[in-house]
Amino acid sequence: MLAECKARFDGTKETFANIYLPKLQSLEADVEEIRDQFDENFSKVSREFFIKKYYEHQEPLARLETYEELLRNDATNSVDIKECITVADKAVSRETDFKQHIENLESEVAQRDETLSQQAVEIAKLQEELRKLESIRAGLSAELALYEKPRQLNAIIDLLKNADFDEANYLFAELTAKFSLTAKERKRLEVIAVESVRPIPASDKSSNRAGYQFLVNLFPENKYYQNKLASYSS
Repeated sequence: MLAECKARFDGTKETFANIYLPKLQSLEADVEEIRDQFDENFSKVSREFFIKKYYEHQEPLARLETYEELLRNDATNSVDIKECITVADKAVSRETDFKQHIENLESEVAQRDETLSQQAVEIAKLQEELRKLESIRAGLSAELALYEKPRQLNAIIDLLKNADFDEANYLFAELTAKFSLTAKERKRLEVIAVESVRPIPASDKSSNRAGYQFLVNLFPENKYYQNKLASYSS
């Protein structure tokens, strides 16, 4: 390491002599600018060099520091020098093992982070695909409402006209489970249902009950229909 540092020093002197000294010796030399340039370049090169060398020799330096700490009080400590070196070697070995273990853990954490990152990307793709499918489903639901709702309404109207209130109630429950009815559509069903239930004789409680049950299902808040249904249910 000493030889490398000496070579580095010699190289710096040579660089200064070949590059910066001719600039300083020129007639219009800007000394401050040359000095600043030299300081900046030298600080960068020197810093990177010595940092690199420090990390390359970190373990030997740690061992030397441990030796020095153990031998510092040699005059008052009767521990044999060889034993000190053995203890220092064990201490440095343990520290090296700890450092390696930490590096392994950091590497594992980095790998897991990468895995989680990839999984996050996959989840984002699946979420995007789900949004597209939801959009398709919404479109299909709108298309279904456009064609299926009128078909079911017409089927209920036909049943009401034939006074088949039981089947009309069944289809009405299916219709309202999937679609919302407008006030106009409810009014139309009400008119047809009333026209169908009105001619039924009072003695035919079963048909009247089924007819007013449909009207109550159509307008649950209507007291008149509720009372009529109650009168045919007793």
